[in-house]
Amino acid sequence: MDELQYKLGARDSDQLASDIEEFWSTVETDDTLRAELQDADVPVDKLLSIPPSDAIQFEHRGAGIDPATVTLVVAFAPAVNEIVKSAWKEVILPWIRRRRGDDAVGGTVDE
Repeated sequence: MDELQYKLGARDSDQLASDIEEFWSTVETDDTLRAELQDADVPVDKLLSIPPSDAIQFEHRGAGIDPATVTLVVAFAPAVNEIVKSAWKEVILPWIRRRRGDDAVGGTVDE
């Protein structure tokens, strides 16, 4: 699986997995989200044909009490990697941050 790494934010991997499930069910009927996906060149029907738990997975890497040493890893299904990765960066992550706060997911590790 291809992956992106983020600094740990306020949402843990289980909460983010729940957010993804909610996004999938919301996008089915939300014309604004569908338009955002289309604007990002993400084929909505192809994205929705993938079970959310297969499309994007979350895990924490690192150890210690200091959150700065823990990384949130966002992994994407290999068969649809570019579609899901684009959806994550362009639509899903901003959607989560709008709903849960800018600190829901930290910045990328290389920021």
